[in-house]
Amino acid sequence: MDTATATAYIGLEGEHTLAAWRAKGIGPAYVRIGTRTIRYSIADLDAWLEAQRTVPGTVAAQSESVATAAKGCAA
Repeated sequence: MDTATATAYIGLEGEHTLAAWRAKGIGPAYVRIGTRTIRYSIADLDAWLEAQRTVPGTVAAQSESVATAAKGCAA
């Protein structure tokens, strides 16, 4: 699927986000066809979304909560 469709599929506001992520080497996997055409597969988008998943109560989620709370207390 093209960038506009992929943007909507993963729930982003604008295509510029995926373009910026590609430039930084982050975000979902994509295929470049020629010099300007970018395509995303549903399987790659689903895999990327699953990798972003955070389960409340896990160590990673607790670490983020503690860091966020600490920032709020410092103000």
